[in-house]
Amino acid sequence: MGELPLQTQVRLLRVLETGEYIPVGSSEVKKTNVRIVAATNVNMQQAIAERQFRQDLYYRLAAVPISIPPLRNRGNDIDILFRKFALEMSERYQMPPIRLNEAARAALLSYSWPGNIRQLKNVAETMSVTEDTREITPEILAQYINFQTEHTQITVSGGHKAIEPTEPNVRLETDTNTILQMILTLRHDIEQLKSEVAQLKQGQWSPINNAPNNAPNLLTYHVGSPNIAHEIIDNAEEIVDDVPVPPLPTMRPCAPRTMWNAI
Repeated sequence: MGELPLQTQVRLLRVLETGEYIPVGSSEVKKTNVRIVAATNVNMQQAIAERQFRQDLYYRLAAVPISIPPLRNRGNDIDILFRKFALEMSERYQMPPIRLNEAARAALLSYSWPGNIRQLKNVAETMSVTEDTREITPEILAQYINFQTEHTQITVSGGHKAIEPTEPNVRLETDTNTILQMILTLRHDIEQLKSEVAQLKQGQWSPINNAPNNAPNLLTYHVGSPNIAHEIIDNAEEIVDDVPVPPLPTMRPCAPRTMWNAI
């Protein structure tokens, strides 16, 4: 909401004040009775002072303001949300949920989370499908989270080594290699899935005997559960034929978000 163009702000204010609008391509005025819930991470007072947001629209929207702190300031909510996302992945893909040991939990709570809940959900989902082990340690967690940010520099106790800072170029090269390895592993899994789908349709598939010798030992908890494969066979060909690889988003620290409930 805080980044709406000024022209759009004028139109929205008119709708809120009069309850009337004209649909695109029409000349007929229509009535509406809506309630708007808006959110932003922009400093609205500063935006108003810089004439980037209309003051009258701000006070029309800010009937019931709710300030939501960033994830790094929400304490144990981080652990609760992580377990929620891990359980959702477990139920969706019929596999045991990942769990944090005490040292990994302390590291998770100490992180600054510049990407807020979106980043936490992404980390939980990625570890759920890529990690063979179900118990997450600080060493595993460090492969998915860059602990060396401007907000966070932690040392994991309990016999684990401190996470040492690295030069930006070295860290970039390491992250690039990790991404490439994950892409290659995903490509191998897709080809393997295509082969297993074809064998399933011919009634020749076996979860143990059909694995090639050089195949990586991934997701071993699916072995011995052929019922899962039979449930997804009708949709598997559509899935493996089109698997896009989205670009990685560039994340920046997020300011606290503010929500308004305009009545």
